[in-house]
Amino acid sequence: MSATGTVTLTLAEGKVHDTLGNPNTASLSADNEVTYDVDKLDVTTLDLDVKYTGKGPNGFAVIFNKPVFDPEGNTETDDVTNTANYLLFEKGSNHAADTLACKTGLVTDDRKISISSVTYDPATRQAEVSLFTELPVGSYRLLICGSTSIVDLAGSPLNNGVDYAFDLEVTKAPSALPQTGFPWGKVTLLPEQPAAQAYTSPGLTLDIPTLGIKTDILGVPQTNANWDVSWLNQSAGWLEGSAYPTWAGNTVITGHVWDADNTPGIFADLKTLRYGDQFHIHAFGQTYTYEVRENRLIGTGKISQVFQHEEKDWVTLLTCEFYNPFTEDYLLRRIVRAVLVSVK
Repeated sequence: MSATGTVTLTLAEGKVHDTLGNPNTASLSADNEVTYDVDKLDVTTLDLDVKYTGKGPNGFAVIFNKPVFDPEGNTETDDVTNTANYLLFEKGSNHAADTLACKTGLVTDDRKISISSVTYDPATRQAEVSLFTELPVGSYRLLICGSTSIVDLAGSPLNNGVDYAFDLEVTKAPSALPQTGFPWGKVTLLPEQPAAQAYTSPGLTLDIPTLGIKTDILGVPQTNANWDVSWLNQSAGWLEGSAYPTWAGNTVITGHVWDADNTPGIFADLKTLRYGDQFHIHAFGQTYTYEVRENRLIGTGKISQVFQHEEKDWVTLLTCEFYNPFTEDYLLRRIVRAVLVSVK
């Protein structure tokens, strides 16, 4: 068979003979059906954010596309609740994942993170994997084992015997919100951007029609528990450590209210956005549309309000407001929060 399905065999009398020449009797058995399942066992959902800020996960959930082998106990080799079928490790001193597969085992430079237990719900096909403690700051890789391996009820290995690999990073909690505006009335000369603070170019675009904004989204690395957005100019900056743009979670995107060349910044009119206004992120050949749910001012120390956790796909737009010429500082931050409403 080339597709999943059921084959029924009915054998009439006298069609086959044994080694002594005796013919068969007619098939009367009700147990004459064989089901063929050629669908590959896959992971359909991994409930694990790619990046965290300050506080890492203490577990994760894995949902499979069909039932998996779950015998009594947790020790059989192919059991979905056997902790050995999930390999979580911190990348070593070379900052690379040298461990390539569950089957070949941990490479010395990497550090294994122990898994305390795994439970499985056959009704939802979901495995809940628990750690002994929350992950500290670091760079990690999770392997869901197809090479050793988790199997379906027919004994076929996960992902045709190849491990699933997921990278995640736990970063330092930010010590302050970024300064997204320069002094009014003068040109600010910027130093050369350090290589360690170079922005990435994910190839994403932010489009806010009501403000006439269409600009690239650059990735701003978190260094020393903060972000330096000085060199954004007229681009928008995704604060790395928040959810990757268009992924589930809270994505924080910032822009200047006033630029270094003493002109209005790209987010100068952010305060005019209203409930129900829409903006778009263009990514991966698709358009993700977000709808504004709130627009408000917060204090400069309200970090948790900017980075508040979200299960669904949200975007928080961030800029400065109310410049104090005596201190050459901005007194408040403006945030606009919007939720994903469509993808085309």
